[in-house]
Amino acid sequence: MSFTAAVCVFTLAAFQAPLLSYALRFSDLHTVEGWVQILSLQVLQFCLFAALACILATIALWLMKTVVAVLFIVNAVALYFMLTYGIEIDRTMVGNI
Repeated sequence: MSFTAAVCVFTLAAFQAPLLSYALRFSDLHTVEGWVQILSLQVLQFCLFAALACILATIALWLMKTVVAVLFIVNAVALYFMLTYGIEIDRTMVGNI
């Protein structure tokens, strides 16, 4: 369980900077609702990743480690392209997928 929590915290710290900066542009941090919005975004990301890791760990520990490693690589490549080329995923891109 502590490995899953450490992986989730690392993912939030290392790969979620573009999403957080995007969310901060549209949140009013002068109100409680803005802070709740940002906090709930981070908690939701943590919980979804933790749920995925725990489900995979119940199937097989090697499966969870493999999927987490692949997700780290994919996240690192995506973060590189977002930061280097200024690419932001919008609704049309998600719709095409």
